[in-house]
Amino acid sequence: MNTQFTAPPITTPSTTTPPRTADDEISLVAIANVILRGRWWIITCGILGVAISAIVKRPGPPTYTSSAEIMPESKSETGGMGSLATELGLRSPSGGNDVQLYQYLIKSPILLGPVVQSEYTFMKGGQTQRGTLLDFYNIQGKGQAQMEGAMGRLRSGISSDNAGAGVMRMSVRMSDRVIGRQILENLLARLMEFNFESRRTKVRAERRFTEGRVAAVGAELRAAEDRLQDFLQTNRDFTTSPRLKFDNDRLARDVNMRQEIYTQLAKSAEQAKIEEVRDTPTFTILSAPQAPISADPQPWIKGVITGLLFGLIVGMGLAFLYGSIVRARETRADEFEEFLTLRRQAMGELKRPLASLRRATSTPRR
Repeated sequence: MNTQFTAPPITTPSTTTPPRTADDEISLVAIANVILRGRWWIITCGILGVAISAIVKRPGPPTYTSSAEIMPESKSETGGMGSLATELGLRSPSGGNDVQLYQYLIKSPILLGPVVQSEYTFMKGGQTQRGTLLDFYNIQGKGQAQMEGAMGRLRSGISSDNAGAGVMRMSVRMSDRVIGRQILENLLARLMEFNFESRRTKVRAERRFTEGRVAAVGAELRAAEDRLQDFLQTNRDFTTSPRLKFDNDRLARDVNMRQEIYTQLAKSAEQAKIEEVRDTPTFTILSAPQAPISADPQPWIKGVITGLLFGLIVGMGLAFLYGSIVRARETRADEFEEFLTLRRQAMGELKRPLASLRRATSTPRR
Protein backbone atom coordinates (compact mmCIF):
# COMPACT_ATOMS: atom_id res chain seq x y z
CA MET A 1 0.00 0.00 0.00
CA ASN A 2 1.54 3.18 -1.14
CA THR A 3 1.35 6.14 1.26
CA GLN A 4 1.94 9.62 0.04
CA PHE A 5 3.92 11.88 2.38
CA THR A 6 2.86 15.47 2.37
CA ALA A 7 5.43 18.02 3.61
CA PRO A 8 4.15 20.63 5.94
CA PRO A 9 3.84 24.04 4.45
CA ILE A 10 6.88 26.30 4.90
CA THR A 11 6.01 29.47 6.74
CA THR A 12 8.17 32.55 6.59
CA PRO A 13 8.30 35.02 9.43
CA SER A 14 6.26 38.09 8.77
CA THR A 15 8.31 41.23 8.23
CA THR A 16 5.41 43.55 8.79
CA THR A 17 5.38 45.45 12.05
CA PRO A 18 2.29 45.36 14.18
CA PRO A 19 0.16 48.43 14.01
CA ARG A 20 0.86 51.02 16.60
CA THR A 21 -1.76 51.43 19.22
CA ALA A 22 -3.04 54.63 20.65
CA ASP A 23 -0.99 54.06 23.84
CA ASP A 24 2.28 54.11 21.87
CA GLU A 25 1.69 57.52 20.38
CA ILE A 26 2.21 60.84 22.09
CA SER A 27 -1.08 62.65 22.05
CA LEU A 28 -1.18 66.43 22.00
CA VAL A 29 -4.28 66.25 24.14
CA ALA A 30 -2.35 64.25 26.73
CA ILE A 31 0.43 66.86 26.77
CA ALA A 32 -2.15 69.62 27.16
CA ASN A 33 -3.77 67.67 30.01
CA VAL A 34 -0.44 67.38 31.80
CA ILE A 35 0.18 71.13 31.42
CA LEU A 36 -3.32 72.01 32.65
CA ARG A 37 -3.07 69.54 35.53
CA GLY A 38 0.21 71.10 36.65
CA ARG A 39 -0.72 74.67 35.84
CA TRP A 40 -0.10 75.83 39.41
CA TRP A 41 3.39 74.32 39.29
CA ILE A 42 4.10 76.29 36.10
CA ILE A 43 2.59 79.54 37.41
CA THR A 44 4.39 79.29 40.76
CA CYS A 45 7.78 78.56 39.17
CA GLY A 46 7.30 81.42 36.70
CA ILE A 47 6.54 83.86 39.52
CA LEU A 48 9.56 82.62 41.49
CA GLY A 49 11.78 83.03 38.44
CA VAL A 50 10.60 86.61 37.94
CA ALA A 51 11.07 87.41 41.64
CA ILE A 52 14.60 85.97 41.81
CA SER A 53 15.66 87.75 38.60
CA ALA A 54 14.21 91.04 39.82
CA ILE A 55 16.20 90.73 43.08
CA VAL A 56 19.46 89.69 41.41
CA LYS A 57 19.23 92.23 38.57
CA ARG A 58 17.40 94.96 40.39
CA PRO A 59 17.31 98.27 38.48
CA GLY A 60 20.09 100.69 39.40
CA PRO A 61 20.51 104.38 38.69
CA PRO A 62 20.17 105.39 35.05
CA THR A 63 23.33 105.45 32.95
CA TYR A 64 24.17 107.41 29.82
CA THR A 65 26.59 106.33 27.10
CA SER A 66 28.51 108.73 24.85
CA SER A 67 30.19 107.23 21.77
CA ALA A 68 32.65 108.28 19.10
CA GLU A 69 34.24 106.66 16.06
CA ILE A 70 37.82 107.25 14.94
CA MET A 71 40.00 105.92 12.12
CA PRO A 72 43.66 105.62 13.13
CA GLU A 73 46.20 106.62 10.54
CA SER A 74 47.79 103.72 8.70
CA LYS A 75 51.53 104.10 9.21
CA SER A 76 54.68 102.26 8.34
CA GLU A 77 56.81 100.89 11.12
CA THR A 78 59.20 103.85 10.80
CA GLY A 79 56.64 106.02 12.57
CA GLY A 80 56.56 106.45 16.31
CA MET A 81 53.19 104.80 16.89
CA GLY A 82 54.02 101.87 14.64
CA SER A 83 57.24 101.14 16.51
CA LEU A 84 55.52 101.47 19.87
CA ALA A 85 52.79 99.07 18.77
CA THR A 86 55.37 96.52 17.66
CA GLU A 87 57.22 96.78 20.97
CA LEU A 88 53.94 96.15 22.84
CA GLY A 89 53.16 93.16 20.60
CA LEU A 90 49.89 94.71 19.39
CA ARG A 91 50.49 94.65 15.66
CA SER A 92 52.43 92.67 13.13
CA PRO A 93 55.75 93.90 11.70
CA SER A 94 54.08 94.22 8.29
CA GLY A 95 52.21 97.33 9.41
CA GLY A 96 48.48 98.10 9.52
CA ASN A 97 46.26 100.36 11.59
CA ASP A 98 46.62 101.05 15.29
CA VAL A 99 43.16 99.95 16.50
CA GLN A 100 44.49 97.36 18.94
CA LEU A 101 47.05 99.79 20.29
CA TYR A 102 44.41 102.48 20.81
CA GLN A 103 42.14 100.00 22.59
CA TYR A 104 44.97 99.36 25.00
CA LEU A 105 45.91 103.02 25.45
CA ILE A 106 42.45 104.38 26.31
CA LYS A 107 42.42 102.15 29.42
CA SER A 108 46.05 102.64 30.38
CA PRO A 109 47.10 104.76 33.40
CA ILE A 110 49.20 107.00 31.14
CA LEU A 111 45.96 108.44 29.69
CA LEU A 112 43.46 107.81 32.50
CA GLY A 113 45.57 109.68 35.06
CA PRO A 114 45.36 113.09 33.32
CA VAL A 115 41.71 112.44 32.42
CA VAL A 116 40.82 111.79 36.07
CA GLN A 117 42.59 114.97 37.22
CA SER A 118 40.93 117.22 34.63
CA GLU A 119 37.95 119.36 35.60
CA TYR A 120 34.42 118.74 34.31
CA THR A 121 30.94 120.17 34.73
CA PHE A 122 28.38 117.72 36.11
CA MET A 123 25.15 117.44 38.07
CA LYS A 124 25.38 116.23 41.66
CA GLY A 125 22.76 116.53 44.34
CA GLY A 126 20.49 118.40 41.94
CA GLN A 127 23.09 121.16 41.47
CA THR A 128 25.61 121.93 38.76
CA GLN A 129 29.13 121.45 40.05
CA ARG A 130 32.62 121.64 38.64
CA GLY A 131 35.47 119.42 39.71
CA THR A 132 37.61 116.42 38.89
CA LEU A 133 36.49 112.81 38.66
CA LEU A 134 37.77 112.39 42.21
CA ASP A 135 34.98 114.76 43.25
CA PHE A 136 32.44 113.15 40.93
CA TYR A 137 33.07 109.60 42.16
CA ASN A 138 33.58 110.75 45.75
CA ILE A 139 36.48 108.33 46.16
CA GLN A 140 37.65 107.99 49.75
CA GLY A 141 41.33 107.92 50.62
CA LYS A 142 44.34 109.96 49.65
CA GLY A 143 47.20 109.93 47.20
CA GLN A 144 47.78 106.97 44.91
CA ALA A 145 45.01 104.85 46.42
CA GLN A 146 42.45 107.52 45.60
CA MET A 147 43.78 107.83 42.04
CA GLU A 148 43.70 104.07 41.53
CA GLY A 149 40.10 103.94 42.75
CA ALA A 150 39.00 106.71 40.37
CA MET A 151 40.87 105.19 37.41
CA GLY A 152 39.30 101.81 38.16
CA ARG A 153 35.80 103.31 38.16
CA LEU A 154 36.48 105.17 34.93
CA ARG A 155 38.08 102.11 33.29
CA SER A 156 34.96 100.04 34.01
CA GLY A 157 32.85 102.60 32.12
CA ILE A 158 35.07 102.71 29.01
CA SER A 159 34.50 100.23 26.20
CA SER A 160 35.79 99.93 22.65
CA ASP A 161 35.46 97.59 19.70
CA ASN A 162 36.78 97.22 16.21
CA ALA A 163 34.02 98.36 13.84
CA GLY A 164 35.89 97.02 10.80
CA ALA A 165 37.65 98.77 7.93
CA GLY A 166 40.19 100.20 10.38
CA VAL A 167 37.53 102.06 12.40
CA MET A 168 37.42 101.95 16.20
CA ARG A 169 34.26 102.70 18.17
CA MET A 170 34.80 103.88 21.75
CA SER A 171 32.17 104.63 24.39
CA VAL A 172 32.02 106.06 27.90
CA ARG A 173 29.16 105.07 30.23
CA MET A 174 28.46 107.42 33.14
CA SER A 175 25.63 108.21 35.54
CA ASP A 176 25.57 111.83 34.35
CA ARG A 177 24.33 112.67 30.86
CA VAL A 178 26.80 115.51 30.17
CA ILE A 179 30.03 114.40 31.80
CA GLY A 180 30.37 111.32 29.56
CA ARG A 181 30.74 113.50 26.45
CA GLN A 182 33.32 115.71 28.23
CA ILE A 183 35.35 112.68 29.33
CA LEU A 184 35.30 111.22 25.82
CA GLU A 185 36.43 114.52 24.31
CA ASN A 186 39.23 114.78 26.87
CA LEU A 187 40.23 111.17 26.24
CA LEU A 188 40.51 111.79 22.49
CA ALA A 189 42.57 114.94 23.12
CA ARG A 190 44.90 113.05 25.45
CA LEU A 191 45.23 110.25 22.93
CA MET A 192 46.16 112.72 20.17
CA GLU A 193 48.66 114.43 22.49
CA PHE A 194 50.22 111.09 23.41
CA ASN A 195 50.57 110.21 19.74
CA PHE A 196 52.30 113.51 18.97
CA GLU A 197 54.67 113.20 21.90
CA SER A 198 55.57 109.56 21.22
CA ARG A 199 56.22 110.37 17.57
CA ARG A 200 58.36 113.41 18.44
CA THR A 201 60.34 111.44 21.00
CA LYS A 202 61.22 108.69 18.54
CA VAL A 203 61.90 111.03 15.64
CA ARG A 204 64.06 113.25 17.86
CA ALA A 205 66.20 110.26 18.82
CA GLU A 206 66.45 109.21 15.17
CA ARG A 207 67.43 112.75 14.15
CA ARG A 208 70.19 112.94 16.74
CA PHE A 209 71.57 109.58 15.69
CA THR A 210 71.39 110.48 12.01
CA GLU A 211 73.07 113.85 12.54
CA GLY A 212 75.86 112.12 14.41
CA ARG A 213 76.33 109.68 11.53
CA VAL A 214 76.28 112.57 9.02
CA ALA A 215 79.12 114.26 10.87
CA ALA A 216 81.14 111.03 11.10
CA VAL A 217 80.57 110.03 7.47
CA GLY A 218 81.31 113.61 6.35
CA ALA A 219 84.70 113.42 8.06
CA GLU A 220 85.39 110.07 6.41
CA LEU A 221 84.36 111.52 3.02
CA ARG A 222 86.72 114.47 3.39
CA ALA A 223 89.58 112.13 4.36
CA ALA A 224 88.91 109.98 1.27
CA GLU A 225 88.79 113.08 -0.94
CA ASP A 226 92.10 114.28 0.54
CA ARG A 227 93.73 110.93 -0.25
CA LEU A 228 92.49 111.10 -3.84
CA GLN A 229 93.66 114.70 -4.13
CA ASP A 230 97.15 113.86 -2.83
CA PHE A 231 97.38 110.97 -5.28
CA LEU A 232 96.41 113.11 -8.24
CA GLN A 233 98.86 115.86 -7.25
CA THR A 234 101.69 113.36 -6.85
CA ASN A 235 100.95 111.32 -9.97
CA ARG A 236 99.93 113.70 -12.75
CA ASP A 237 100.40 111.12 -15.52
CA PHE A 238 99.17 107.86 -13.96
CA THR A 239 97.54 106.47 -17.11
CA THR A 240 100.82 104.96 -18.37
CA SER A 241 101.27 102.81 -15.26
CA PRO A 242 98.78 99.98 -14.60
CA ARG A 243 99.49 100.02 -10.85
CA LEU A 244 98.93 103.77 -10.56
CA LYS A 245 95.75 103.52 -12.64
CA PHE A 246 94.47 100.80 -10.31
CA ASP A 247 95.24 102.93 -7.23
CA ASN A 248 93.38 105.87 -8.77
CA ASP A 249 90.30 103.73 -9.47
CA ARG A 250 90.34 102.35 -5.92
CA LEU A 251 90.55 105.82 -4.35
CA ALA A 252 87.80 107.12 -6.67
CA ARG A 253 85.48 104.23 -5.71
CA ASP A 254 86.06 104.95 -2.03
CA VAL A 255 85.14 108.59 -2.54
CA ASN A 256 81.97 107.71 -4.54
CA MET A 257 80.80 105.14 -1.95
CA ARG A 258 81.23 107.55 0.95
CA GLN A 259 79.53 110.28 -1.08
CA GLU A 260 76.43 108.08 -1.58
CA ILE A 261 76.30 107.21 2.12
CA TYR A 262 76.65 110.85 3.09
CA THR A 263 73.86 111.88 0.70
CA GLN A 264 71.44 109.27 2.07
CA LEU A 265 72.18 110.19 5.68
CA ALA A 266 71.76 113.88 4.94
CA LYS A 267 68.35 113.20 3.38
CA SER A 268 67.33 111.10 6.40
CA ALA A 269 68.42 113.84 8.77
CA GLU A 270 66.34 116.45 6.92
CA GLN A 271 63.33 114.10 6.85
CA ALA A 272 63.67 113.54 10.60
CA LYS A 273 63.66 117.30 11.18
CA ILE A 274 60.43 117.59 9.20
CA GLU A 275 58.82 114.67 11.08
CA GLU A 276 59.82 116.19 14.42
CA VAL A 277 57.77 119.33 13.84
CA ARG A 278 54.97 117.69 11.87
CA ASP A 279 51.61 118.12 13.64
CA THR A 280 49.22 116.28 11.33
CA PRO A 281 46.56 114.26 13.22
CA THR A 282 47.35 110.61 13.85
CA PHE A 283 43.68 109.63 13.60
CA THR A 284 40.52 110.99 12.02
CA ILE A 285 37.37 111.55 14.11
CA LEU A 286 34.53 110.12 12.04
CA SER A 287 31.83 110.62 14.67
CA ALA A 288 32.39 113.29 17.32
CA PRO A 289 31.24 112.65 20.91
CA GLN A 290 27.67 113.70 21.58
CA ALA A 291 25.65 113.90 24.78
CA PRO A 292 23.08 111.04 24.78
CA ILE A 293 19.44 112.02 24.54
CA SER A 294 18.02 109.16 26.61
CA ALA A 295 19.28 106.79 29.26
CA ASP A 296 20.63 103.33 28.49
CA PRO A 297 18.19 100.39 28.54
CA GLN A 298 18.07 98.79 31.96
CA PRO A 299 19.45 95.22 31.95
CA TRP A 300 16.94 94.05 34.57
CA ILE A 301 14.18 93.89 31.95
CA LYS A 302 16.01 91.20 30.00
CA GLY A 303 16.82 89.47 33.28
CA VAL A 304 13.15 89.38 34.32
CA ILE A 305 12.13 87.95 30.94
CA THR A 306 14.87 85.34 31.16
CA GLY A 307 13.80 84.43 34.71
CA LEU A 308 10.17 84.10 33.60
CA LEU A 309 11.08 81.76 30.74
CA PHE A 310 13.38 79.68 32.94
CA GLY A 311 10.68 79.44 35.63
CA LEU A 312 8.07 78.33 33.11
CA ILE A 313 10.40 75.66 31.75
CA VAL A 314 11.13 74.35 35.26
CA GLY A 315 7.41 74.38 36.10
CA MET A 316 6.57 72.42 32.94
CA GLY A 317 9.29 69.92 33.84
CA LEU A 318 7.83 69.46 37.31
CA ALA A 319 4.34 69.14 35.82
CA PHE A 320 5.46 66.37 33.45
CA LEU A 321 7.33 64.64 36.29
CA TYR A 322 4.22 64.74 38.48
CA GLY A 323 2.10 63.46 35.59
CA SER A 324 4.46 60.54 34.97
CA ILE A 325 4.32 59.62 38.68
CA VAL A 326 0.51 59.66 38.65
CA ARG A 327 0.41 57.60 35.47
CA ALA A 328 2.84 55.07 36.95
CA ARG A 329 0.69 54.78 40.08
CA GLU A 330 -2.35 53.99 37.97
CA THR A 331 -0.81 51.61 35.43
CA ARG A 332 2.00 49.91 37.36
CA ALA A 333 0.83 49.62 40.93
CA ASP A 334 3.39 46.94 41.92
CA GLU A 335 6.37 48.92 40.68
CA PHE A 336 5.06 52.06 42.29
CA GLU A 337 4.60 50.34 45.64
CA GLU A 338 8.18 49.07 45.41
CA PHE A 339 9.31 52.60 44.62
CA LEU A 340 7.51 53.95 47.70
CA THR A 341 9.04 51.23 49.90
CA LEU A 342 12.58 51.90 48.62
CA ARG A 343 12.11 55.64 49.04
CA ARG A 344 11.02 55.25 52.66
CA GLN A 345 13.98 52.98 53.29
CA ALA A 346 16.42 55.45 51.69
CA MET A 347 15.01 58.37 53.69
CA GLY A 348 15.37 56.38 56.91
CA GLU A 349 18.99 55.55 56.12
CA LEU A 350 19.75 59.20 55.37
CA LYS A 351 18.43 60.17 58.81
CA ARG A 352 20.74 57.64 60.51
CA PRO A 353 23.70 57.25 58.13
CA LEU A 354 26.17 55.76 60.65
CA ALA A 355 23.81 53.05 61.85
CA SER A 356 22.82 52.22 58.28
CA LEU A 357 26.47 51.99 57.21
CA ARG A 358 27.32 49.76 60.19
CA ARG A 359 24.38 47.47 59.43
CA ALA A 360 25.28 47.29 55.73
CA THR A 361 28.96 46.38 56.38
CA SER A 362 28.37 43.94 59.24
CA THR A 363 28.67 40.16 58.46
CA PRO A 364 26.61 37.46 60.18
CA ARG A 365 28.50 35.34 62.71
CA ARG A 366 28.80 31.53 62.25
